[in-house]
Amino acid sequence: MPQWLQWFLKVAIPLVTIIIAACALWFTISQANEQRLHNRKSVLPVIDPFSLSGPAPDGTEPGIYLLNSGVGPARLLGVGVLHKGKPLVNAAELKSLIGAQWSSLHPDDTREFRWRIWGIEFDRKFRSGTLRAGERLHILALHSECWTPDFGDFLISFFQDIVVRVKWASAYDEEFEVHWSPG
Repeated sequence: MPQWLQWFLKVAIPLVTIIIAACALWFTISQANEQRLHNRKSVLPVIDPFSLSGPAPDGTEPGIYLLNSGVGPARLLGVGVLHKGKPLVNAAELKSLIGAQWSSLHPDDTREFRWRIWGIEFDRKFRSGTLRAGERLHILALHSECWTPDFGDFLISFFQDIVVRVKWASAYDEEFEVHWSPG
């Protein structure tokens, strides 16, 4: 065998081996990175605030809700509600505003509206507030037996002045925020 061929085989085979190993290493690292990105997206929570002005067919009562429509758990970091730009302290204050505005528009209506109220203060750090995928949380919900079509129309106009701010984190501690208004 000629000497140049022996030298070429001595140098080329290890060189080709190193190139193949480097390509395999690059491919493995890129696959691991893709898998990590896929894992993050596969547990991404998505918080959708929504409001209802009347009872839904599934029995959901009129009110303001947070729904985790993503596929992973959402760790709530903060919820804030503003009415006409003014921050509210809690859902009880929101309930009082609705009652006062309804009474001013309908002074002869003496109905007692019963509400389910989320008892946590707005814009506070939560110790543990997690919404699992598909789970919903009411901020303020009216008992369905208290609902009437005229009150539903009133809620539609009242909710136009509401802004809900929600801040949450995913299982990978990525933080997200949404500002929502039905108007």
